[in-house]
Amino acid sequence: MSASTALPEPGLLRARLIAILTAIMVAVVAMFGMATLAAFDRAIAPELENRTRLIGSILSSEIQRTLDLGVPFRALGGLEAYIGETINEFDEISRITIVQGGDNVIAEITRDEAPTLLQRSGLADVAGIRSVQFAFPVLIGNELVGRIEVVGSPQFVETRLRDVFMDVSVLAVVALLLGVELALVVAAASVWKPYGRVLRLLAGQMAGDFSQTIRATGVSGVRRAAVRLNEQAEDLARRAQALPPALRQSLGDGAAGVASAMRLQRMRYSDFNDVRLALFLFATATEITASFLPIYARDAARPAWLSGELSAAAPLGVYLIAVAALSPFGGALSRRFGARRAFVASAVPTAVALASMAIADSLVAVTLWRGVIGIFYALATIACQEYTIRAGSTREASQSSSAFVGMIFGGAFCGSVLGGVIGGRFGFPAALFLGALMALTAGGVAYSAMRGRAGEPAAPQSPVPQPDAPAVRGNGLAFWSLTLCVSIPTSATTAIFIWYLAPLGLAARGYPPADVARIIMLYYLASTLIGPLANGLAKGRGGTAVPVVTGAAFAGVILLYFRSASDIWAVLALVSGCGIGHALIRAPMTALAVELAGKSRRMMSALRFSERAGALAGLSASALLLGGSDPSSTLGLLGGVSLAGGLGFAIVLGLSRDRDRGAPV
Repeated sequence: MSASTALPEPGLLRARLIAILTAIMVAVVAMFGMATLAAFDRAIAPELENRTRLIGSILSSEIQRTLDLGVPFRALGGLEAYIGETINEFDEISRITIVQGGDNVIAEITRDEAPTLLQRSGLADVAGIRSVQFAFPVLIGNELVGRIEVVGSPQFVETRLRDVFMDVSVLAVVALLLGVELALVVAAASVWKPYGRVLRLLAGQMAGDFSQTIRATGVSGVRRAAVRLNEQAEDLARRAQALPPALRQSLGDGAAGVASAMRLQRMRYSDFNDVRLALFLFATATEITASFLPIYARDAARPAWLSGELSAAAPLGVYLIAVAALSPFGGALSRRFGARRAFVASAVPTAVALASMAIADSLVAVTLWRGVIGIFYALATIACQEYTIRAGSTREASQSSSAFVGMIFGGAFCGSVLGGVIGGRFGFPAALFLGALMALTAGGVAYSAMRGRAGEPAAPQSPVPQPDAPAVRGNGLAFWSLTLCVSIPTSATTAIFIWYLAPLGLAARGYPPADVARIIMLYYLASTLIGPLANGLAKGRGGTAVPVVTGAAFAGVILLYFRSASDIWAVLALVSGCGIGHALIRAPMTALAVELAGKSRRMMSALRFSERAGALAGLSASALLLGGSDPSSTLGLLGGVSLAGGLGFAIVLGLSRDRDRGAPV
């Protein structure tokens, strides 16, 4: 029985879980929507009617007071300006009309509102959304001389309901992703990890090693197999202990099983899924500011000589510097102190930095603490990579890379959504404190889950000659072409557009933080959903190069076509299109880089450093030039570089492989 035939693939199980949980979430959102409409009919609608009536009463009282002073009704001046200010101040009012006598309109202001979506579809009446209208009499003495009509805005009501539905929907997606990760962790703990322990113990006993036992956990069949194998090792250990010392010595090395049974100990098995939930929560915590960090930094106290554009980019720039500075050393630190210690040690200062950002009142403090987050983000993610490499539970680099991209970008998606919703409802500090709590939770999960040998410090090893050194030299040109033409433009586009230009541009158009988060989340959502497709394309005939080149070309075309982004639909297409293109690039690109670099750690460290340096350079240039340059030109430049880079890399890779085929063996 093999693992591939006995157990479902993690990717297939993840797809099934997403389908099942999506159906559950859709049902929950639908039921919540019905409950919201019922609550609207019972409570919200009467409250809005009372508020509209109150506004009309105040307006009527002000006019009535003027008339009581003896001013004739016809002589009232500035009525349109007065009621216009009232409409501008209260969004729930759509029209105010002042009528003299029966039908002589002397002042009227109507808010310019297009028919709402529910009104056009005929669902407004079903949902109970309707215009409320009140008329207030105008008296001189006991004589009725006119009236004031106040009409409520159905668009205001629908907007509030839309906000509720959107918040519930995106939070449902967050719950969906978190539920998938929890379900995968449970599946790993009950099926995959116990099964892997059984296979490893069985392989050892077949080779004559009876020195280990395992925990008898998991589903019934796996648990029974573990019990049986443990009994064999324990029985041999009891028999060996019962032998006289002289007889045990006389056996020597001829009975390896007896000798190993004398050193019986519990196996400490490591698996890739040990880091899954901890990494997901940590990515969520660190990206809690993704939808509002430029706005938060721009509005903080800063020196008079520093422009708003540079202020908005400063925390992102320092963050990239910190990540780039630690990336070359993160692997060595994780191997020396252990991946588990490195991750747990990263969680506490990250939580402190997020909480400090929440109470910071200056740009310097916000920038400093964001840099601290960058340092420990790099250390934590590299620690998880080292744990996975030492666990040896993944057979293909593309599968491992796809899983990492899925967890990091799934966490980034959840962080951007939670940050925008919580920040919009309760303020940015509340979102940052939530991120600090999630970072501590991630540290606790890592402390409990990463207990295998892969989480311990690595024993020092003597340098071993690399057997694939010719491959490193032969593919060096293609590797650096991948770095310069694909990797750096992709990182620069993410930093410039997703982290910087998009939040600032949407805020400038008047979108609240929650709406900004909903738009930015499309980038991470596309990356999360398209990742498995990219992994599937990488296993095809063309290999990992096909999705990399396709993604670079697709992102370039999207940036060029929608660079003006004149309306919200263009912005949505631009954000989600970049997410799709970059999802096709990222996971296969890591596997392709490993192939081209010959698994050289030095070249891979150079790749990570180049990514951060390119993103930092692009972000700095964009912030310096934004004051006098149209953002569409920046997006057009990014699109051109991405498209040309993808095509250039394809040409270089093709020439390099043709040269390798023609080289003598």
